[in-house]
Amino acid sequence: MAVAFWWSIPAHSAESKLCTQVLSKPNYLVEVGQAAEKAKTEICAAESQVEMNLAYIDFLDDIRGWFDSYGGFKDAMYVVDALKKRITIANPSVTVDLSLSDKLQVGTDTFEPADENKCIQVSSATRCVEVLEEFIELHVEIQNLQAEPERLETLKKLKKLHADWEPFLEQMKGQTGLELLINRHAYRNDTDTFSGPPSSQWIVLHPTLLIENVSVAADGENTQEALGLEIIGMNWWKQDKWYVPSGASVLAVYSDRTDVDDVGYGVALHFLSNYTIGYTNHGGEDGIFVSVDVIKLFQDKKKVFESYKSAFD
Repeated sequence: MAVAFWWSIPAHSAESKLCTQVLSKPNYLVEVGQAAEKAKTEICAAESQVEMNLAYIDFLDDIRGWFDSYGGFKDAMYVVDALKKRITIANPSVTVDLSLSDKLQVGTDTFEPADENKCIQVSSATRCVEVLEEFIELHVEIQNLQAEPERLETLKKLKKLHADWEPFLEQMKGQTGLELLINRHAYRNDTDTFSGPPSSQWIVLHPTLLIENVSVAADGENTQEALGLEIIGMNWWKQDKWYVPSGASVLAVYSDRTDVDDVGYGVALHFLSNYTIGYTNHGGEDGIFVSVDVIKLFQDKKKVFESYKSAFD
């Protein structure tokens, strides 16, 4: 799952080298130059990575048809579309290159002018590649604004956060609304800033479905479904050895059997945060059970992440 992070960063200072430099004055792509000036102003005033990325996206939206008046590209392709489909959290801007055959290159996508003569006629350039080179120059200048040291450092932090949280959201034990409330409070008290995920999670009043065997029960009732409620426990989601418990909890179990107490109590051991085995006792009669984390199957990972992040909002 891909999750969008907000990370505050300082606005460009008045001494910022690139923000005080004048952008190239275009000979052909006047409208692209105007859009670049607008993007520069917004990026240099940005107070967060999100704002900076949005300014870049706005820039791309403003210039989508920049080559239309020069005859467009073959197959009616748009450079901006190729750029936007490659933008990710870890890579918020994508490079445009010029190939050896004087075509624009974005990743594996190649853009060749549909009408070289029209491009030259409209631009009055000696060759159409001069127009393409001017586009690359303006686009690179906007990219360079994003690549100043403090912003590169922010991107590294964002990438690390993404790398840290994704395993947690995949491997954690499912959490109810109550557990999210308790765990985000515990997480908030453990750190001063929103950072990597917690190493453990509390299990509190966690409902579960299980298959329980009580050997002394009447024939046909030995093994059957039961309802469980994990009263209190703890899980360490980073445990990746299947044979070593990732957590444990105390639970109550309810099942309807003849001559056996309906309610029992026991302990549960969790493995890989998803699978559970345990022991129960129904008024002196022993039972064993197995279970899987059903809540995890329906857990919205984005909501879990937002719940933890909201502790710092």
